[in-house]
Amino acid sequence: MRPTRCCIVCKKRDYKDNLVRIVSINNSAKYDKNKKENKRAIYLCKDVNCMSKAIKLIDKNKLNVKINVDKESLKNIIKEILDELGE
Repeated sequence: MRPTRCCIVCKKRDYKDNLVRIVSINNSAKYDKNKKENKRAIYLCKDVNCMSKAIKLIDKNKLNVKINVDKESLKNIIKEILDELGE
């Protein structure tokens, strides 16, 4: 059975392979493309709507994450992922 995780924005459960993984390294967000970092992580859908909503929630200071991460670096990483996905 493949492991599933939950998107922090829409709360939809999906396989780890279908989600974007972001880890906190020294209080800074990092996109874990290979999903190999041995750190606590948050997951987002590879959906423009979820990522855009995450940025809006960060701006309103309403995005609750269970990792210690700088909100600005998290917002910047999400924007970079959006650009990388070509959206």
